[in-house]
Amino acid sequence: MKVLIIYASRYGTTAVIADWIAERLMYEGWETKREEAVKAPSSFSGYDLVLMGSGIYANGFLPELESFIEQRSGELAEVKTAFFGVAMKTESMLVKGKTMGGVQIFEKYAALTGTCIYGEMLHGEMVYAKMTEADKKGMDYFYRMAGFSDLEIAERKKPRSLMNKAEVWAFAENLAKRLMKR
Repeated sequence: MKVLIIYASRYGTTAVIADWIAERLMYEGWETKREEAVKAPSSFSGYDLVLMGSGIYANGFLPELESFIEQRSGELAEVKTAFFGVAMKTESMLVKGKTMGGVQIFEKYAALTGTCIYGEMLHGEMVYAKMTEADKKGMDYFYRMAGFSDLEIAERKKPRSLMNKAEVWAFAENLAKRLMKR
C-alpha cells in the first residue's frame, strides 16, 4: 500500500503526529510520503490513500489544508481519503446550542471528496506562550464564548501536552484495517 499524508501544522504538533502515523504504517511495510499541504504533489497517481490532517482552529482545519481540499476535491474524489484532526479536546462539545469540535468537523471535508473511509481526532499540545497574537485572541474569544471561568482559562493557558504516540499508532492501525477491507 502507498499512502500520501498531507498536513498543515502551525506550531509543529501535527507534523510530529504525521511522522508517527507514517512510522506506524511503514512498520506494516507500507510506503508513505508526507508533505505539507502547500507543498503537495501535483498528482495522487499511484497512491492507495490520501490522508489529510491539521490542527483544529476555529472549529476547522487550518486555511492551507482547507484550500488544498477545496482546490483538489475533484482529484481527491478519484482516490480513497481519510482525515485526522489534532486538538487538546478530541470530543465534541455543545456551546450555546452549537456542536463544536470532535469528528463532526470532518463532515464538510468528507463531503468534498466523497471518498472518505475514516477520520479521527487525536490529542495534541498547546503552549500559549508560543502562539501568535492572533491565535491568542482567538483562544481568548473561544474561552469566553464557551463560558469558561477565569480560573479555567488560566489553567488552559498553562503549557499542556496530551500527545500520545500509542493513540496515534492505534489510529494508524484502525486506518490500515479499513483500507484493507476496501
